[in-house]
Amino acid sequence: MNYLLGACMLVSRSFVRTAGPMRDDYSLSAEEIEWCLRAQARGLRLGFAPRARVCHGQGAITGSADAIRQRPRLPIFLDERNKLHVVRDTTPVHLPIAALSALLLGAARFAARGAWAQWRNALAGWWAGIRNHRGAPDWIA
Repeated sequence: MNYLLGACMLVSRSFVRTAGPMRDDYSLSAEEIEWCLRAQARGLRLGFAPRARVCHGQGAITGSADAIRQRPRLPIFLDERNKLHVVRDTTPVHLPIAALSALLLGAARFAARGAWAQWRNALAGWWAGIRNHRGAPDWIA
């Protein structure tokens, strides 16, 4: 059996043929979640290997694992934006609830901790998600 490695997942060629490729309009965050939900919607079952061990340096490259007031703009923006994209693309009826929840969670995560620059970045990402802005942010040139 042939496998492809994508976003820390092993998937078969059949999976890719059925689910299609990962979307590139998510840009760095949540694309694997949308991909798996799309695969499930097309009748594929996802598996779990409880004895498998994977070392994943979550946020090591993007800085999203840094202390809350040190987190950089890009991963915060994309995380907030793309979680709304996943809901819009998979269960759009839930978008109003997801949008409000994301806004409240962002306030709890950043504003309540005094991480004001990060809160502004989260709000900008949230607003881009509300407007359905896709791809790389406009401020990346």
